[in-house]
Formats: sequence, C-alpha cells, structure tokens
Amino acid sequence: MITQPMYLPRNKTGSLLNLVITDVRLDLATLKFTLAILLLILPSISFANCQISYRVAQYPPYMLADKDGTWTGLDVELAQAIFDEAKCKVTFTTMPWKRGLHLLEHGGVDMMSGLSLNSERQKYAYYIGPMRDESIGLVVDSNSQFKLTELEDLKRLPKRIGYLRGVYYGELFAKKFNTDAQFADKFETADNEQTNLLKLQNRRLSAVAGDKYNSIYKLRLQKIDHKYKVHNFLLNQDVVYFGFSRASISSGDIKRLQAAFDKLQKNGALKGIRAKYN
Repeated sequence: MITQPMYLPRNKTGSLLNLVITDVRLDLATLKFTLAILLLILPSISFANCQISYRVAQYPPYMLADKDGTWTGLDVELAQAIFDEAKCKVTFTTMPWKRGLHLLEHGGVDMMSGLSLNSERQKYAYYIGPMRDESIGLVVDSNSQFKLTELEDLKRLPKRIGYLRGVYYGELFAKKFNTDAQFADKFETADNEQTNLLKLQNRRLSAVAGDKYNSIYKLRLQKIDHKYKVHNFLLNQDVVYFGFSRASISSGDIKRLQAAFDKLQKNGALKGIRAKYN
C-alpha cells in the first residue's frame, strides 16, 4: 500500500501578513518614485501657472521692439529680470497708455511699468518698486528763450502746451490743473507723442510735455535735435513703479514677484541694468 504524504495546511495569517508587508514595500517604493517625479516637474508646473501679460508700446529708451518683434529697453529688461527670478512667463501686449490703464483696472492686462504712485491707481493696482526715476520736461524750439522756474510761468507762454491724455504729471501739476482754470486751459490733449510733436513743428504749440529722456531720444532719432530741445525746467521729477492688476493677479503671485524684486534689488542686479542706460 502506497502511503500518500501528508501536507499540512499553510498558515493563512502568516501568508496574509507577508502580502501586506509586500504591498507596503511596493507602496513606499511607488511613493518615493512619485515624490521624485513631482520634485522634477513642480518647478515647471509653478512656472506655467505664473503667466503675466505685460502692456508695452514703442517708448524708447524704456521700451522698443526691433524688426523681429523682440522687445527690449530699460523697463523691459528690468521686468524680464524679475520674471526670470520669479519663474513667471511673460506675454507682451501692445496698446496705448490710456487703454492699458483701463485694462489694468479691469484685469484685461496684468502689468504695466512706469506708473507714478497715486491713490486712484492704488485702488486697482498692486505697486512693486520703485523701478526707476522719471523726469517730465518740455520740448521747445531750440531758439526759444522761455524763462520758466515754476508752474505758474507756463501761463505766460504765447501758445498752448501739448500733453498726453491719461498721463499723470505729478501731484503739484494735478493740483494746479484742477484748481486753476487759466492754467488748465493752457494745455491741449493728444493721444500720442507724435501728434504733439507735429503740432509743435507746425507752430501750433509753444511746448510739448513728456518724459525727458524719451523726448531726447526721439529728437535725435528724427534728426531734429538741432531744431528742438528739452527745456531745463521740469514739470515733475519722481520715481515710478511696476503696477499689477488687482483684478487678475493672485496674492501668491504678487508675493513671488515682490520677493524677486527685493532679491534683485539687494544683490545689485537691477542697479546694473539701470546703469546700462545712464
């Protein structure tokens, strides 16, 4: 008679425990692998989530596009340095100044540069900066002998002064413009600098108000700097800022951008960019 070997039943509890341990090991390995992947892709996810639309326009030496459409200039270089440090992507959106302010208020564009600090704009824009200095001067005929030492003197000019619609020329200018009707009547609005310059060339204006360094650049570019000059008198001299839309920029992104600005300001990177344009 052949005796069949006796097989003892396997310990079911031990088998289950082994399975659990194996599963845990697998889960830990999967978790480590997943964390490693996340560490690799999180920077790119963060980069993709921070996307800024930046209002630009031909406004040398602060903003200018070459024939290939690449934007450069002082403001653009300062902004790009901050975007790179904060790991934000930028889209350049071309539009006039006044439309830019309107869209900034309503979230149609995320950012503008060169903003003067005033209470009205602070209602709809976060400010980061100051980014640079700004001097507002007057372009006049090179043969003119206007004696100007204060805003009141502008009322004695023979013709009106061209200025841009929607541009802030400083607190003192705004106060006098709003309280002195004779002073306000001395100014004629336009939507762009070129319109004002043409009026000056046609002797319809005594002067044109504008950024000092932008005016000098344009006079040289058009080769008329021998006919016109920037008067020594300044309507306003102050610092300007980056402005970010409260309607479209999250508080987290603002903190990130502010931290980037602070770091670059502290290590001298922004100072180095400004020095290139002095």
